[in-house]
Amino acid sequence: MHRARFEHCGSPKREARSIRRSQGQRRVCVCDSTLRVRDREDPYGATADLEIGMDGQPLACRTERPRLVGKQSVPTPWFAAATAVREYEGMRIGSRTEAAWDLPEGRFTYFRAEVSCLAIIRASAPSL
Repeated sequence: MHRARFEHCGSPKREARSIRRSQGQRRVCVCDSTLRVRDREDPYGATADLEIGMDGQPLACRTERPRLVGKQSVPTPWFAAATAVREYEGMRIGSRTEAAWDLPEGRFTYFRAEVSCLAIIRASAPSL
């Protein structure tokens, strides 16, 4: 991986956020607050939409993911978000996370987690 500059579409208040991406990743601004990411090597063309807040912080991720219905895999709208951002040893981390399917009958949240404590183990740089 290498670092790439990300110029956020829209307000200049939200520009120049750094994100990590692989060389095969394509990024497209969908609207003022959404960044669409796709792996160019993926033969299926799957994408993920990252919603970005006014402060440049990621709010949520939306995509279509395969969901097992009976014995069939059905592409279904999917949502994930990390909220209640806290700083742990200089790193900003969403302390609450949830993932859900957006079904025709309504959202079905199947995963929720909350960080109650966090230990960061720093690896030493390899010697050359």
